[in-house]
Amino acid sequence: MQSEFSFKELYDVCIKANTPIKLGTREIEAGETVIYLDKVSIGNFDEISQHISANGGFENPPQVSWENTEGMKIIL
Repeated sequence: MQSEFSFKELYDVCIKANTPIKLGTREIEAGETVIYLDKVSIGNFDEISQHISANGGFENPPQVSWENTEGMKIIL
């Protein structure tokens, strides 16, 4: 996990769904507001990702590598 950025104070924070989310019988559409906060005093965003490489050849060096992002951890 890698820390993307942090902040001390934000106003009028609006977090929206990037893709449709199904919550039981209710469905939140893409672009719909999920969380709205008047003021956030402190927070941190961390990306949850996995780095993978395919190795091979003489002395087994990495030949191809990619990163898979699984989500974002948000602490407010």
